[in-house]
Amino acid sequence: MRFKVKHLRNRITISVSVVVVSTILVAAMLISYIYSNELMKRMVVITEHKMDIIVKNLEEEIGKVIELQNTIQDDDVLQQLIIWSNEDSNNQGKYERAISELLRKYAYENIRVNSILAFDMNKEILDRFYKIEPYNQIIRDFESFNDFIKTNKNSGFSIPTDFPNRQYNNSADTKSTITYFSTYINENNFIQIGYLLLNIKKDYIFREFTKSCQEEFDFGMVIDEMGNVILEVGNVPFTQQELKKVVSENEGDIRNITIQNLNTYIITQSLENYKDWTVVGGISYEAMNEGNKVIGKIILAIVLFSILLVLVTSFFISQHITKPIISVSKAMQELESGNWPSPLEVKSQDELKILVEGFNKMVVDVQVLFQQVKQEQNEKNKYEISNLMLRLELLQSQINPHFIHNTLNAIKYLAIEENAEKLVGVIESFNLLLRSSMSVNTDFISIEEELECVKSFLNIFQVRYDFDIKINIIIHDNIKQIEVPKLILQPIVENSAYHGILPKGTDGKIEIRVTRSDEECIVIEVEDNGLGMSMEQIEKVLIDQSIKQPKTNSVCKKGFNNIGLKNIDDRLNLYYGEAYQLKIKSELDIGTTISFKIPIIPKEGI
Repeated sequence: MRFKVKHLRNRITISVSVVVVSTILVAAMLISYIYSNELMKRMVVITEHKMDIIVKNLEEEIGKVIELQNTIQDDDVLQQLIIWSNEDSNNQGKYERAISELLRKYAYENIRVNSILAFDMNKEILDRFYKIEPYNQIIRDFESFNDFIKTNKNSGFSIPTDFPNRQYNNSADTKSTITYFSTYINENNFIQIGYLLLNIKKDYIFREFTKSCQEEFDFGMVIDEMGNVILEVGNVPFTQQELKKVVSENEGDIRNITIQNLNTYIITQSLENYKDWTVVGGISYEAMNEGNKVIGKIILAIVLFSILLVLVTSFFISQHITKPIISVSKAMQELESGNWPSPLEVKSQDELKILVEGFNKMVVDVQVLFQQVKQEQNEKNKYEISNLMLRLELLQSQINPHFIHNTLNAIKYLAIEENAEKLVGVIESFNLLLRSSMSVNTDFISIEEELECVKSFLNIFQVRYDFDIKINIIIHDNIKQIEVPKLILQPIVENSAYHGILPKGTDGKIEIRVTRSDEECIVIEVEDNGLGMSMEQIEKVLIDQSIKQPKTNSVCKKGFNNIGLKNIDDRLNLYYGEAYQLKIKSELDIGTTISFKIPIIPKEGI
C-alpha cells in the first residue's frame, strides 16, 4: 500500500525536507573528504596570494623611489649644474651650492627620503657641507657605495645603514637608512657624469610590508642576492649564517629555501622591479592546521543547524510562500508592461510581509524618483538652453574680434611709419584690452596678464585725459602665474580712476598689492588717493547704483567697460562662494582701498 500525502503544503514540507537534508548530508561528507585531502594545497594557494599582495605593496614603494630617481635624472637644471661643476673649477663652489639646494628641495618634498646626494666620477660629493669632517671620512668609508661602483650596475640598493649621519655597524636591526645608488647620465651624449644617492627611510618604505607580515605570517624577511638581511619581521627560526649557507649551496638562487628539521612552510618571491631583493615568508604547519580545524567545526555546526532549520521551517514556508509571491510576481509583470501596479494587500506577519511592503515602497519610490528625474531633466534642459542663448548673445554682440585686432595692427604700423610712438603705445594697449574682454572661451587668466590689462588701461586713460596717475605694483614672482577670473582687477582700477582720482583734479596714485596669505589663497588690494566715499556711497556701489561725485554733482563717465564693483562682487561669490567678497575701506578726501581674496586652485594635470 502506497503512502499518499494529500495536502500540498505537507508534500512540499516532506519533499523539501528530504531533498535539502539529503543534499546537506552528502555535501557535508564530500566537503569534509575533499577538504581534508586538499587542505595543504589550498593553504599554499592562500599563502602565495598573501605573498603576492605583500610583494606588490613593496614593489609599489620601490617603484616610487625609482620614479623619484628618474625625475631627478630628467631635471634639466640639475643636468646643467653638474656639467658646469665638472667643467668650470673656478665656480665649482657656486654650482655645488645650487646642486645641494635643488636636491634638498626634492628631499623635503618626499616624505620617504632623508637626503639626496650627488657625486662626480671621482666619488667627490657635490655638497660643501658634507666635505667637512666627519662626513668626508664617512663618505670615503661608505662600503656599500664602493661595492656598487665595482659592480658596474646602473642602480641598486644598499644594506641598512645610518649613512650619512655616522659610522654604521653590521646589525641591520638598528639601521634606519637604505641608500638607493644610481649612475647619473648626461642626457646629451649618454655618458656617465656622476652618481646619485637617495637615502631612504627604511621604516617608511617597509611600513606596509612589516604590518602585512605581522598579520599574515609568523615571520617575514627581505634579503639580497648575497643572503644579507635587509629587514626581519617576527621570530625567524634560523640564523643569518644558516641562510647564507643555503644561498651559497644554491649558488645564489634563493627562490627555494629548504632548511632541515624546520616545521615551517617557507615561501619566497623576488621583486619584479628589483630582482636583487627576495621576500621570504614563513608560517608554521601547526598554525595552518589550526585554522582549518576551526573551519571544520564551523562547517559541522552549519550542517547541523541547516538540517534543524529545514525541518522546522519547511512547513511554514510551504504554507505562506505561494500566494504572496504570486501577487508580487503579477505586480512585477504589470510594472514591466509600463503600468503602475496598485499597492498589494499585506496579510502575513512574517518575512513575506516585509517583502510585500518593500515592494509597495519600491513602487512608490520609483514613482517619486521618476518624477524627480523628469523634473531635474527639464530644469537641466532649461539651464542648457539659457546658457547657450547667453553665449550666442555674447557672440552676436561682438563685431568680429579678429577684424578689429587686424585693423588696430594696421593702424599701429601706420603710426610706426609716421614715428607716432605715443600713438603706437595707445593702440597696443587698446588692442590688449580688447583681446582680454572679447575672449569668449577664456574665463581665467594669470595675475600677470590681468596686471598687463591694468597697465594698458592706465596708458589709455592718461593719454585720453592728459592726466598723470602713478601706479605702483607689489607682487612676488612666484604668484604671478596664479589664475584669477578675467577682468577682475582692471575694472576696480578703472573705477578708482574715474570715480576717485579724476574728479579730485590732482595727480593720482594707485597701489596694487598682491600677496599670498597662506597656502590656500592670495589677497589683492587696490589703494588710491582719490575722493573717497562715505558709507552711504559704499552701500550704493555694492548694490550697483550710480553715485554722483560731490565736487561735480554728476555721475562719472564710463570708461573701457561697464563692469561695476557689484558685478565683481557677484562674480567672486559665483566662482568661489560667499567667503570671497569685496571689502571696501574709504575716507573722504583721503582715498579708497578695495581688497578681496582668491583661492589658489591648482591647474589640471599638475
